[in-house]
Amino acid sequence: MFSCSQADRGLRRNGFTLVEMLIVVFIVGLLAIMSIGSYTHYRKGALLNLAADNLISTLYQARQEVKSGKTDVGSNGDEIATCRGLSLSVTSEESGGVLVAKTEFVSKKSFDGLKWVSQGCTNDSLLESAIALDDLVRVKSIEPAGSYILLFEPPEGEFVITGSDANNLDSFSELKVVLKYGEGDDDDYTRKILINKKTGNATIAK
Repeated sequence: MFSCSQADRGLRRNGFTLVEMLIVVFIVGLLAIMSIGSYTHYRKGALLNLAADNLISTLYQARQEVKSGKTDVGSNGDEIATCRGLSLSVTSEESGGVLVAKTEFVSKKSFDGLKWVSQGCTNDSLLESAIALDDLVRVKSIEPAGSYILLFEPPEGEFVITGSDANNLDSFSELKVVLKYGEGDDDDYTRKILINKKTGNATIAK
């Protein structure tokens, strides 16, 4: 027969010591922290991808609406042709620096003394509205630096870039727009979008 002391020793051998329990708790906590970090990284990357895709799809939608002849109602109640596209700038405001833009298309030509100039899209009547981006997604930089308005003109969807430094585009074949997540400068949380200055075609840089 077992004595009481022998039975007690058997019970102690079948249980967990405090040190063993602390080690298990530490390992579980470490795994939880690693999982949260991986999820946060994935979530930020997914939101940036969504914002970049949204910017590009909005630009393409504007071109399609122009080519399909979509019109707006003017101040006098008549239907008017409109230029459509995006407004881009580096900002800390809620818009994130990306706005949907449209303005009246004026199919008039005037002689400037040397040549006939088509008036086309007039920024005088520019209307801007928000695009759906995450609250923490912002335009980090634009190259060449400046604020730009990207519009497609009726009826063929010709792409036109205007803005504060549009003349600097002469030495560039594309506009580079960098989106970031949050306030930091971590390159892991940025997405580069390249917009061809002639066609308006946009891609996410790898």
